[in-house]
Amino acid sequence: MKDEQFDVIQRWWGDLNNARELRKKGSPFTTADSALLRRSKSSDEVIFNCPAYHNLCERVAFDERPGDKRLAIVAAVLSHVRHDDLKKTIPFSLKALSVKSDAVNLRFKRLAQISNPDELQLALIRTVKLVGETANVRHLARSIWYWGDAKTKMDWAYDFY
Repeated sequence: MKDEQFDVIQRWWGDLNNARELRKKGSPFTTADSALLRRSKSSDEVIFNCPAYHNLCERVAFDERPGDKRLAIVAAVLSHVRHDDLKKTIPFSLKALSVKSDAVNLRFKRLAQISNPDELQLALIRTVKLVGETANVRHLARSIWYWGDAKTKMDWAYDFY
């Protein structure tokens, strides 16, 4: 995925997150769109039930390939982020919490071992909630997209430890 497409994802998230205010200005989203994404338990549910996901596909000019569910996971996880903060990547936020809890260290280790897309979706949603629903949206989207790449997990490990 190109950098410009991550910019589009970030703008999509902003539109989705501000649906109530933007509705008056002709936004295609309602608060129900965000709720549908938040309630989805799997990438398949996102693909089959969430119009906001298909809006994202159109915006980034992404043609879903059978078996490639990364963008659906991006949409589902980002629907749980309330605040975009460039300084708060998930690993840095977890690092701040890990000082207080060994459970956070264990959670991070388990997260790094996940390869199943639906497990990743649920684990990242829990993690976003744990860090106060604040994250660097662009960094999170890029991380999900490249999760299968060892470099992404290595970058997270360096940021966490």
